[in-house]
Amino acid sequence: MNLYKGTFNWQGEIHVLHTKAKCQNMAFGNFMVQLARKLKRTRRSVMLYFLDDRKDNYKIVLKSFVQK
Repeated sequence: MNLYKGTFNWQGEIHVLHTKAKCQNMAFGNFMVQLARKLKRTRRSVMLYFLDDRKDNYKIVLKSFVQK
């Protein structure tokens, strides 16, 4: 598993999260679950907010790579 760092701008609030995942897409899904719990919202509503193409409001960075 790789370690990812996600920085998310939720309506002006900056949230920095970390997760372990096999790929960046799985990390994004993990971040949506974490952020939804933190914001007390549904995962779907949070995901729709960040997948809006008009906004550049999140960044996911690979922090450490684990080889098999």
